[in-house]
Amino acid sequence: MATTFTGPIVEMGEITTGTSKSGKSWTKRDVVLQHESGQYPREIQITCMNSACDALDQFDRGDVISIEASIESKPHNGKRYTNVNGFKVSRG
Repeated sequence: MATTFTGPIVEMGEITTGTSKSGKSWTKRDVVLQHESGQYPREIQITCMNSACDALDQFDRGDVISIEASIESKPHNGKRYTNVNGFKVSRG
């Protein structure tokens, strides 16, 4: 299930790179959007990888963008951690 978040960029993190266990290289970047949700705007951090990460290069702080993302929760060491993973970035 995908959710679309639209709003101005509040902050954009640095690009992180690495190599997976299978030897494939990857890039990752976190972006924070101010998302209009109900009466009060909310800030949400979205992690974008590979092509979605590359798509963020054309935007700056304050630009309004839309990110299609999946939300998932995984257990780790007895706790659950929730990630918002962006996979498609476009001008809002």
